[in-house]
Amino acid sequence: MEPHAAVAEWHDGRLTVHDSSQGAYAVKQALTRLFSLQPDAVRVVSEHVGGGFGNKGTARPHVVLAALGAAAVDRPVRVVLTRPQLYALTGYRTPIVQRVRLGAHRDGRLVALDHLASSQTSKVLEFTEQTALISRSMYASGALRTRHRVVALDVPTPRWMRAPGESPGSFALESAIDELAIACGVDPVELRIANEPESEPASGLPFSSRNLVACLREGARRFGWSGRDPRPALRRDGRWWRGTGVAAATYPARSNPSSASVTAEDDGRFTVRVTAADIGTGARTALTQVAADALQVPMSEVTVLIADSDFGPASVAGGSSGTASWSWAVVAACRDLLAQGAAAGTTAQANTGKAVAARPDLARHAYGAHFVEVAVDPHTGEVRVPRMLGAFAVGRIVNPLTARSQLIGGMTMGLSIALLEESTMDTRFGDFVNHDLANYHVAANADIQSIEAVFVDDPDDQLNPVGVKGLGEIGIVGATAALANAVWHATGVRHRDLPIRPDRVLNATYAV
Repeated sequence: MEPHAAVAEWHDGRLTVHDSSQGAYAVKQALTRLFSLQPDAVRVVSEHVGGGFGNKGTARPHVVLAALGAAAVDRPVRVVLTRPQLYALTGYRTPIVQRVRLGAHRDGRLVALDHLASSQTSKVLEFTEQTALISRSMYASGALRTRHRVVALDVPTPRWMRAPGESPGSFALESAIDELAIACGVDPVELRIANEPESEPASGLPFSSRNLVACLREGARRFGWSGRDPRPALRRDGRWWRGTGVAAATYPARSNPSSASVTAEDDGRFTVRVTAADIGTGARTALTQVAADALQVPMSEVTVLIADSDFGPASVAGGSSGTASWSWAVVAACRDLLAQGAAAGTTAQANTGKAVAARPDLARHAYGAHFVEVAVDPHTGEVRVPRMLGAFAVGRIVNPLTARSQLIGGMTMGLSIALLEESTMDTRFGDFVNHDLANYHVAANADIQSIEAVFVDDPDDQLNPVGVKGLGEIGIVGATAALANAVWHATGVRHRDLPIRPDRVLNATYAV
């Protein structure tokens, strides 16, 4: 929720920037290129970040303006963007129109899948959301085609928003899969299981691990899916129409090259340095746990310093790759230190670039399954969500508390996207008119009732030394489709446009 902000200062030809960023080293690289400086002439610090959500993954204009201003006045300069400025200067989720075509046997087994995604970009910089990529890995199909079309318009440049591509892509794919289940008379959970692939459909690569079926089974058991009447618009609770829906989810399990160092201090403690970013994910805590485990000491004896570009190159906190990337480097440095004897004053360094590149070619993904119950008021169009449950296979869970927080946060964002979030553009000027939190609606406490995330055992020794899969974004993927599928079950009306506003519910319900 924190806006983009930076403080820049020049001293003896060296630029130091304190930025709200998801990747201090990435911002350093951008500033080094932009100002034609030597790498050691730029330092970026992003130790405390009040939220990123993909939009702070690279250098933004406020950082450049702060650096230019500081050079001009020879004193520190702070630049803070207002929320209305963010849409034009830092980006937004591009509007996407999708078409999914499915061909299947009577029993629901797919024989053809075609996914076309069309989105807008600006005439200044081309940006493409990887929307249809989710269809390349999700279900077995004899024939598979995914396509992207991009239209350049006189609008601000769109950029990343949490779970780019997979989030909007899953809405189209999982809605279509739900429609296929209805047409074939097959339970939506069982149809997804019936289309489980043996290898990644598009690439043919074997999966490092794939526990989607376990997510569907465990989620269905905990949610009470068994015995669900598939017929729509039959359940009443006073003025409310009730329904339930399901959707599957996947997100790439990435590990990017990173570096880290660990020092054995004179007092017997250890200090770890890594250019990680904690944007509310609990990265500091997780890395402290990982380092203490590798060093075989209590957590109280480990200090983890993060988000300083002087610590060396490291992955950004994006693409659900942060902890998986940083922990690899931290573990490698800690093991090297122990191998050296860990004498006081000794420092060990590690860079995982070669190790990451040497991994075998495998399809690495995290998986999940969302189950949602909705209550719809046909007289007002209001949609409430009494229950959300997600079951996730996300590798080794380093910290169950922070992991659960990330997943229910993602599920909440999915609910918000499905029911509330919408940007309205002024077509005369190519800018957004609801560019503040008074007019751009997001889910609040009153919108969230029972919401739970559970873990499915997902051992995977083909990822990284810790066995971590990123889980910051998979909580969003599939959530919108599960909710929309539940609204269909409640009302008998299929919603293909988001958000599912009250006026759309009213117009669609009374048009039936």
